[in-house]
Amino acid sequence: MSTTDEPRSVDRGGVGKQFDFHAAHFDNQANEDDQCARVHGHTYVLEVQALGHFDPARGMILHGDVLKEIYRTKVEPYVEHRNLNEVLPFNPTMENMTSWILQQYQKALRGFPAVHEVEVILWETRTMYCRMRGGAF
Repeated sequence: MSTTDEPRSVDRGGVGKQFDFHAAHFDNQANEDDQCARVHGHTYVLEVQALGHFDPARGMILHGDVLKEIYRTKVEPYVEHRNLNEVLPFNPTMENMTSWILQQYQKALRGFPAVHEVEVILWETRTMYCRMRGGAF
């Protein structure tokens, strides 16, 4: 590519941001002999990606600071250094948390027409994660 080439429009692309937070929880549906039934903590890693149409005239799909602000206002106050069972209205399994975080981003990104879909990956440990994806409507 030379410096005179223009960026081309592509059908789809993504802009992502990664966050980490520390929280405790227990699985209130687990068998009492299961270690997950006891309060324990994780350093979670959250990856959020806004997927949509790249418009070269605008130069982006979405500014990364938008993803950061949604995390800061809609997710972080409920998860950072919290006992998730005390602040979330559901059993805070990895899957339930991923679904809830996805919903927060879907609602917040409704006003951004270039964004068509949101993907959330929540790592509970360095080897275990949950991935969910849905439309940003």
